[in-house]
Amino acid sequence: MTLATIDIGGTGIKFASLTPDGKILDKTSTPTPETLEDLLAWLDQRLSEQDYRGIAMSVPGAVNQETGVIEGISAIPYIHGFSWYEALAHHQLPVHLENDANCVGLSELLAHPEIENAACVVIGTGIGGAMIINGKIHRGRHGLGGEFGYMTTIEPAEKLNNWSQLASTGNMVRYVIEKSGQSDWDGRKVYQEAAAGNALCQEAIERMDELAMRQIDFLFVINYQATKAIVLPIDTIDSSVLRFSFNGKGNDTELKNIPFNDIVWNCCPPTASDYKAKMEALQQQILHGNSYLANLTQPIGIETNLSLLNIYNASTAKYKLWVNDMMVCFSPESFVTIDHNIIKSYPMKGTIQGDSDAAIQQLLDNKKETAEHATIVDLIRNDLSMVANNVSVPRYRYVDKLKTNKGALIQTSSEVKGTLLPPYINKPGTVIFKLLPAGSITGAPKERTVQILKDIENYDRGFYTGVMGTYSRGIVDSAVMIRFIDIHNKKMTYKAGGGITSQSKWQEEYNELIEKTYVPICRND
Repeated sequence: MTLATIDIGGTGIKFASLTPDGKILDKTSTPTPETLEDLLAWLDQRLSEQDYRGIAMSVPGAVNQETGVIEGISAIPYIHGFSWYEALAHHQLPVHLENDANCVGLSELLAHPEIENAACVVIGTGIGGAMIINGKIHRGRHGLGGEFGYMTTIEPAEKLNNWSQLASTGNMVRYVIEKSGQSDWDGRKVYQEAAAGNALCQEAIERMDELAMRQIDFLFVINYQATKAIVLPIDTIDSSVLRFSFNGKGNDTELKNIPFNDIVWNCCPPTASDYKAKMEALQQQILHGNSYLANLTQPIGIETNLSLLNIYNASTAKYKLWVNDMMVCFSPESFVTIDHNIIKSYPMKGTIQGDSDAAIQQLLDNKKETAEHATIVDLIRNDLSMVANNVSVPRYRYVDKLKTNKGALIQTSSEVKGTLLPPYINKPGTVIFKLLPAGSITGAPKERTVQILKDIENYDRGFYTGVMGTYSRGIVDSAVMIRFIDIHNKKMTYKAGGGITSQSKWQEEYNELIEKTYVPICRND
């Protein structure tokens, strides 16, 4: 059973196919058409592409759910004053309409059923809102409950304004167009341009470089999108809030036994069909030449009797980080090391269960894994060439063995080495941010693949696949933040993934995704 979901906005129209449990199968969008005829034609085309069981629509304005008429006014005048039930009747599907801001309110209620009374404000082309009273959406007598955007404002006093006119994304875009003299702006472009000069990360770069210049040891943790960063002098770190151990050095390096004889470890991965759909969409991009290798990741629900601190304490990983019961990382993969003017990277690609010679040979002989590893090594060589010369590969595809709570794992890595160019010596912040995101957890070509993954993965990686590391007296030791668990809304989520090529088989990749959902500790026997 597949549902067609439609969001009508003043800037764009979004369309997605959903399973009843809310999993997105595919999605697309288009700029808002200038006429109703064009909008209906586009919807008819989307609705004809597969067999749907119903249509759900999120729309601006006051919705009369009995008649299917969108009343009131909005940024799209032509969608008002007629029955959408009749306009879509030829599809012979049930149609449900809801005000777009009310949809936001309903999603909050779904995620937080304990909410009794709340107000939601939605900032888009205009400003809308939703009122939650006694745990239910309050529509008001005329369906205008929560229409905050039409509230008048006192300032500026030159003319009568409402909130939407002053503070909406639409007004922001109009302001940018006026100031720039260019008309090709939309909300997404404004935010992308703002992110390109992210003040926080510029500050992080400067702070890392300054601390290095002053020879102050420090720790850094940077998220995948390079939009959030933690930079702390090591002697200021409170171990009750943050603990780390990188290659046996840190503020809490002692292994501690976990207080359980039996470890409960249950995974709730995405369904096989959901993973298959995402991987096939990714392989279509590869077949079209938009990517050669892409690291597809997914969130996996975890049920365990271990706390994040338990996992940190008992983990045997080379790189460990615990942050205030928000996240824990136990990574086996180095990102870069810097020893004064020598920089090295250790891309890791290829994983198989077991520890026997036969398992090692099986991994080394796998053509897909071989091609994937070669692609990543080449990508990392190119990345290091941005900050170094004399880039070489002293060690290619060596084997590491790991012990986990689920048994032994075998992984393959390579060593890539170069000599830092003079402008980058003793500037670890500049070097690290220049190389982000890590090639091993994105793909090739990197920039295009990152965008493809964002569209297909459809979740926020957060700090997962970011980087963490330390600086001390001219030496940087850093890791890619894989093997990662975080907690949101009291739910523990493991994030894992693997490289996808044109040769990848979805069943094998799905099994590998589950295999990687481990903690590097051994059961008590």
